[in-house]
Amino acid sequence: VLKETRWNRVRAAKLLGTETALVGVSPAVAKTMVELGVDFGELVTYADLRAGLRAVAKMIRKRFG
Repeated sequence: VLKETRWNRVRAAKLLGTETALVGVSPAVAKTMVELGVDFGELVTYADLRAGLRAVAKMIRKRFG
């Protein structure tokens, strides 16, 4: 149920025109998710908050110069 609620929030955010990312994924957790066949679809993941913020900054520079 919790999993479905999270995905519903991601889908709702996308309908509002936002992009959602998952940050804080350790290598061990990423490996487990792959082994379990977890499919994040279009959800982008970053190892830590710093990497996620860098990606956002890059996206902003690209869109707004």
